[in-house]
Amino acid sequence: MRALEEVMRRLNSVWAVSSTSLLIALVSIAVWLYHFSQRQRRSRDLPPGPTEWPLVGSLLSVGFQYRHRTFARLASKYGPLMHLSLGTADVIVVSSPEIAMEVLKTKDAEWSSRPPSSAGKYIGFDFHSMDFAPNGAHWRHLRKICATHVFSPARIKAQTQIRRQEFLAMVDNILSASQRGEIINFRSVCDSVSLNIISRLLFGNKYTHSDHPIAKEMHSFMEDVKEAVVLIGALIVSDLVPLLDWLDLQGYDRRVKRVSKKIRESLQAHNRRP
Repeated sequence: MRALEEVMRRLNSVWAVSSTSLLIALVSIAVWLYHFSQRQRRSRDLPPGPTEWPLVGSLLSVGFQYRHRTFARLASKYGPLMHLSLGTADVIVVSSPEIAMEVLKTKDAEWSSRPPSSAGKYIGFDFHSMDFAPNGAHWRHLRKICATHVFSPARIKAQTQIRRQEFLAMVDNILSASQRGEIINFRSVCDSVSLNIISRLLFGNKYTHSDHPIAKEMHSFMEDVKEAVVLIGALIVSDLVPLLDWLDLQGYDRRVKRVSKKIRESLQAHNRRP
């Protein structure tokens, strides 16, 4: 029995020494990687920015919520032109009107392309839609189509009456509800106006009866579009650190794929309808 206790005691001491050595090694590697990334950052002559850590970069300083507030706070410390290393992505944050004019107008061709993302791959139909396609011949072709057939003065003028009727109806509904003393949910009102305009443009009717098949389809389609907008604006870890893609830590990849499938099915159903 004493021999067994002695063996266990020695094993525990060896484990404690090994654990301490492993911890020291990991801390040393982390410190080395941090200093290496800082030297690499200085060698690239990038704008100032918060501390960069291995793998995650500046994510610890930015976080995942209320990023506009975080950017404003960091800009007050690092200036109107700031560099953030978000995983493997280099992000330049501009918070000055003068520099924004330089980036968006004077040198727009150099900054007009779009970085790859899960939303672009699935919701953007493998980067083929206009809002996700990289700057190039395909994107310019899509822009030409939209300028000619969607946003041309003649097309916009032809749709003016539809928008006018729907907005006037919205104002009448708000006035009637206020006179009855009812609470008005403006988010719901705006959703309804958008749905009515899109329905009339696509199908020639806004289908006010909720039990109509097309009305149900349009309502489902708009819900999918709203979720897609949320996902497009989300900070997805796998976009910044591709090595973590298979983990889907936030569950966003699964949601992006589901919404993409539903939107694709809605568009295909519309194309099949006579």
